[in-house]
Amino acid sequence: MPHIPSFAGSSIIPPAYLSFSISSGLIFVFVLIFLIVHFQNKGLSLRHKLREFFVWSGLLLAGLGALALFIFLTSPKVISASPLNGSPVDPETPVSVKFDKPVGRKALTESISPDVPGTWVYEDPVYATHLYRRLTFYPDTSLNGGTTYTVKLEGIENIILTTKPSAYEFSFTTKANPVVTKALQKIQSETVKLTVPSYIQQHTLSCEVASLRMALAYKGVNKSEDELLAQVGYDNTPHVGGTWGNPYEHFVGNVNGNQMRDGYGVYWGPIERVAKMYGGAQAFEHGNVKLLTSNILKGNPVIIWVYSSSGAPTHWKTPTGVEVFAVAGEHTVVVVGFVGPADNPTKIIVNDSLVGQVYWPRSFFDHRWATFSEAGVIIYK
Repeated sequence: MPHIPSFAGSSIIPPAYLSFSISSGLIFVFVLIFLIVHFQNKGLSLRHKLREFFVWSGLLLAGLGALALFIFLTSPKVISASPLNGSPVDPETPVSVKFDKPVGRKALTESISPDVPGTWVYEDPVYATHLYRRLTFYPDTSLNGGTTYTVKLEGIENIILTTKPSAYEFSFTTKANPVVTKALQKIQSETVKLTVPSYIQQHTLSCEVASLRMALAYKGVNKSEDELLAQVGYDNTPHVGGTWGNPYEHFVGNVNGNQMRDGYGVYWGPIERVAKMYGGAQAFEHGNVKLLTSNILKGNPVIIWVYSSSGAPTHWKTPTGVEVFAVAGEHTVVVVGFVGPADNPTKIIVNDSLVGQVYWPRSFFDHRWATFSEAGVIIYK
């Protein structure tokens, strides 16, 4: 069963961080009590009291700073990986790497060889959906039996990308299973997939330009998200009541903001406009699966509009009175392949800028795509 990505994560602070927080709090309370008592000593001069205050406050801040430096600014280290070389493991054993502290998602790239359809998912957050310390690979079906796999991670840095990038690699071998191997070979023979690179988006709400960046890179055009965002343009109309900007013209709101509050996204028209600056592109609405598969067979990736969270529909008007249809969790992915016959595939392969490459079952895919009236942009190679 394919792993369907979500934003789920423990909302409980892990014990190590909780103990640090409690210790810091106790030290702070101790210093505060000491200073209060110290300042009530009438035998000490005001100058002496102020000097003591700044010394103790400085020591406290230095201690907290050192703690923050350790947790967030030093380079993450791999503390465990599974499975490791040894006895052959079951083909359905999860592939997972755990770090000693949060790892930066923007620079980290991952691969498993031989290539396996599946999803890389960041897990074990320090708090809610932030600061992840584990990376797990969920294969869409199962790993091949009797095969040696090599996992490579590159660009391992801290969360603000200030450390020297490091790499980590490990291998393992799966048990031979003729039945599973035969089934996987059948799936692989029915799979058509373009070699479109998969990038994680660089901003909270930049999925549209992240998708465009992937599709353009496949064409040999390498552009950054910020370059593409500048070309799309921003609509900074304040979100007040039922009035906001126009995603049919520019990116609405803050690309690093909170969606549906101070940031939203952009639709297919502006993405088509920017894509045409580098080659062929065609925006469309009311498409169908055959349109997607026929373009994949021609070597054309397709950016489509879906949603990533609740999918609740809403609307607003622009200052000029244009009615805008919108969806909570508006999102884009790049269709890069499919499994099964072109006229009725069983799965659609997409590059999702939130999690990586995913094989979506047809029912899941159809429901997500229908929300925006099957809209998208074909990128011609």
